[in-house]
Amino acid sequence: MKYKMMVEAWILNTIHRFFNLGDSNKSKPGIGEKGLGTKTYFKSDRITLYTQTRDNRSYKVIMDNPWECLCNDKIPEYTVEKF
Repeated sequence: MKYKMMVEAWILNTIHRFFNLGDSNKSKPGIGEKGLGTKTYFKSDRITLYTQTRDNRSYKVIMDNPWECLCNDKIPEYTVEKF
């Protein structure tokens, strides 16, 4: 049970890092380290992310109108659905 909770926390943290502008856990700087890709996809009306862990846990993450939120001084929110 404790392992499952740790995995879930790790997955949610990884998803959060994906959406967090300029956040990276890479030890070597390289292409994409400045967050330009994130800034580009934040211009979308909707971002839908599908991801799967090595042990076949699948997640769908949706963020609506991220650019509009940012322009209105709001942090864009997203939903995480496990399926």
